Amino acid sequence: MIASELSSGEALCKPPHYFEDLLPRGPAGCLRDHRDWTGPNTLICIQGTAWYDFDLQAMLEEHRHTHAAITVGALQTNKNKNLEPAGVYLIEPHALDLVPPVGYHDLKEQFIPHALAAGMKVRCHKLSQTTLIHSPEHYLAAMQDAIPRAAANPPPGFIRRNNAIIHKSATIHTTAHLDGNIWIDANTTIEENAILLGPVVLAPNSTVGPNSLIRRSVALRNTHIPPNAEAFSRILSPTKE
Repeated sequence: MIASELSSGEALCKPPHYFEDLLPRGPAGCLRDHRDWTGPNTLICIQGTAWYDFDLQAMLEEHRHTHAAITVGALQTNKNKNLEPAGVYLIEPHALDLVPPVGYHDLKEQFIPHALAAGMKVRCHKLSQTTLIHSPEHYLAAMQDAIPRAAANPPPGFIRRNNAIIHKSATIHTTAHLDGNIWIDANTTIEENAILLGPVVLAPNSTVGPNSLIRRSVALRNTHIPPNAEAFSRILSPTKE
């Protein structure tokens, strides 16, 4: 599903390369097995289940200045002010020699302790504005911050209407009511008397039927919300026939 979505031609970067972990080998094991593709330069490894907003260039410059083998992006916890890994790693390719050729090998629990034991330099870099997304609830909560941040610099084709960011191709009935942080993507339709209470995201080609109430929810691509429906704190997807 991820490969299909990101290879659709609508991504902001060139089509990504995929490596399927069949064994499983774990994150560090996959990096070792695929280093013919990753090449000889510093490897940037970022967890997919998180939302980040930090200065990657500053982290890279610090990594190179300190000649670290591994730099770990970390968050400061509220309780004890310790730094905890947040799923961002800068890794020099030679460090992957420590990863065994078989078996599961994690980054945080195995790879880093082995690097420290081998005398390699491992450093922490404090991150800010990072949200780990490990559940649907985390994902919906992240939308509250993500929408206004994206609204500060809307991509081409979008306009701002109060707190709503709306694609020019969207169709919104004059009796529809929008309130709060809302993202309305391309070719979406909001029909008469529908109410959207943010944070709400409507992905491309989604439809909100008449007299429906959508609160703190995300409608994925090609989702049709029927008339008189109510959705609260939900991730909505197309109904299978």
